Amino acid sequence: MTIPAHRAGSPRRDRAPPPRRGPRRGRPGPRPHPRARSGRAEDRTESARPARRFREGRLLGLPRQRRRPHGRAYEYRFDNVPNGTYTVELGFAELSSTKPNKRVFDVLAEGTQVLPSLDISLEAGAYTALTRTYTVTVTDGALNVRFVTHSGYGKPLLNTLRVTDRPDKS
Repeated sequence: MTIPAHRAGSPRRDRAPPPRRGPRRGRPGPRPHPRARSGRAEDRTESARPARRFREGRLLGLPRQRRRPHGRAYEYRFDNVPNGTYTVELGFAELSSTKPNKRVFDVLAEGTQVLPSLDISLEAGAYTALTRTYTVTVTDGALNVRFVTHSGYGKPLLNTLRVTDRPDKS
């Protein structure tokens, strides 16, 4: 019985050896999105949080609206709003399995507290919508809706905000 040469301990001569690779330095190509979950340590070190800046836009034909962080409070301010009566509809939903007493905040409309110590998980539960409607009178040309966090709790959460002019209630 004859043993083939490649099984007897000598290298095979009919196939070229694989090319030698040196140490890999860096990854070629563009970096993945910061929120991509690849599991690599270098991807996890990047921050996935957007920068805190003023966001301006138009909402329901009203002039500019701004969302501004004030320390523990967030505020939506609608400038150049004609004085009068408005209905403010706020929609909340806890879109994660957050337990009660983890996110508690107050809601102020035009400087008046309309919703004290709101806990969405406690009132509606997770993955359930909660809607509150209030009537507000504007006298200074700006409509302000403010969300103030209680110390030691998570940030306020707002999913929808609808402002409707109500000339019939003035």
